[in-house]
Amino acid sequence: MYNSLFKSHLFKIMVALNTSLFAGVAAADNLNGLTTINTEDSSNQRSTSHNQDNLIKSQISAQKFKNINTLVYVPPRRGSPKRRVGAATRGAEKSLNIVSLSPNHTGLTTKSQPVLFYYLSDTTDKAIEFTLIQEGMDDPLIETILEASSKGIHSIDLSRFEKKLSLDVEYRWFVSLIVNENHRSNDIVSGGYIRYLPASAKLNREITKSSPSKTPSLYAQAGIWYDTLQLVDQQIKIGNHKNNAEQQFLTLLKQINIDYIQID
Repeated sequence: MYNSLFKSHLFKIMVALNTSLFAGVAAADNLNGLTTINTEDSSNQRSTSHNQDNLIKSQISAQKFKNINTLVYVPPRRGSPKRRVGAATRGAEKSLNIVSLSPNHTGLTTKSQPVLFYYLSDTTDKAIEFTLIQEGMDDPLIETILEASSKGIHSIDLSRFEKKLSLDVEYRWFVSLIVNENHRSNDIVSGGYIRYLPASAKLNREITKSSPSKTPSLYAQAGIWYDTLQLVDQQIKIGNHKNNAEQQFLTLLKQINIDYIQID
């Protein structure tokens, strides 16, 4: 009798222990599942954060200009970084500098005949030569002497030369201050890179829905450098919120590390 009773109690204890064990395993499984979900969520958050890095980095450089309608230029993802061809000063022209207003990567345009910009630090009687050449080619597409020689920001409208950029082809462009015509190695040279690509369907839709004052921002966000600069320059010239447009122009330049230029 006692032996049967003992076996009965032992059986109940074993059942209870097994039930507790199964509950513990289930709880552990639930915890592991929760941990896996949390890990995946964390991974997704890191991925999302990584995808936003380029935009955030571009925005940081513009945050100091909160009091104006800041344009945030987001560099295009395609293509390899390029070096902006920097100017160098020599001899008697040490006070002069010429700067192409171009980013240190291939800048984009949606036009086959875009407008380019450069800055001259002082008025000069020296000739300034403009050269446009397709990457990989020896002969320039355009090589001409420019008329502008006064201090300030100047534009080069390619439509004046009856030449067009080919679609999705990279070009180099230069402005050269000719210090000595007999010694062209003394030229002060600055330049950049440009590629013509059509605007995306998304950008065209956004432009259609937007007001003209917002259009430069759309181009800047789309990574189209040369068109953005031209649109802001047009606003300056027509006097449309001129002071604000001038600040936008300078802010764009600061975002590509050109922070030593003033608009007179």
